[in-house]
Amino acid sequence: APLAELYHLIRKNMLKEAPFCAIYIAFYELIKGVLLQIPTFQLCPIAAFLIAGGVGDAVGSFVRAPTELARMRVQLGLCSSFGSALLKVLAQPQGVLLSSWIALMVRDVPYGALQITFYEQFNIVAFAPQTSDVLAAMSSAAAGDTSHMVGTLVSAFSSLWQDCVLGVGAGLLSAFITTPPAVVVTRLSLQLKACVEEDAFAVDLCAPSSLFATAAKIYREEGIRGFFHGSVRRGAYYETLLWIFFALYESGSYVALHPDAIVMGLDALRILVENVLTCVSHRLFLSL
Repeated sequence: APLAELYHLIRKNMLKEAPFCAIYIAFYELIKGVLLQIPTFQLCPIAAFLIAGGVGDAVGSFVRAPTELARMRVQLGLCSSFGSALLKVLAQPQGVLLSSWIALMVRDVPYGALQITFYEQFNIVAFAPQTSDVLAAMSSAAAGDTSHMVGTLVSAFSSLWQDCVLGVGAGLLSAFITTPPAVVVTRLSLQLKACVEEDAFAVDLCAPSSLFATAAKIYREEGIRGFFHGSVRRGAYYETLLWIFFALYESGSYVALHPDAIVMGLDALRILVENVLTCVSHRLFLSL
């Protein structure tokens, strides 16, 4: 039962995250490709990564914001179901919905820009195995030549673990750096709960136009440390999220760019298993 409670919103969360991730990555790759054609960004690719990541996150937020606001209402106990929460979010005055969307942008866009930038930079430094080597190994294996297949394929599969490690680093750094805006938005969501409990028509008083006022209050009462409450838990959450995300992203990108890789990989695996079984059966026959 406790585990079921922990995952009771998983389908709604997938509905929120899957379209957002698709839009985020699509716009990131598109804008990055355009920017890297410009000599200035060729000299400083990190700027292209930051801009593309931020724009991709901002565009994706058009899909993510309503469902994110609905999820927050359910978690705060303001609504009994996700459907009713989403209807209430969409029924809000346009000004309130816009200000809430801006608050989420303040929290999410810096993170979206930094996570992909850190990952790209780490990937450049790490020098992942070349795609051509992987394809060559699969082709030779499919042709029956397994002499150099095992070592090369092991190196290729190890790049997946490398993506996971790079994702952990990117998640930790980006989550820690963007903890302050996350803290401010969390305080605003608690104000929203108080406003709804007092007066259902006073929600606009807690609109994210008070972002600076909330930040000033945190600094006045708690100092700089107040902006980093929960940074360790936030980092632990996002490091797990990003190693899964980037592992799937790199695997999906590789398959999309090299659709024959699946067939060649399966053929290579089949030949490898056949060779192992032949070797084992031969040794068993000699031992009889």
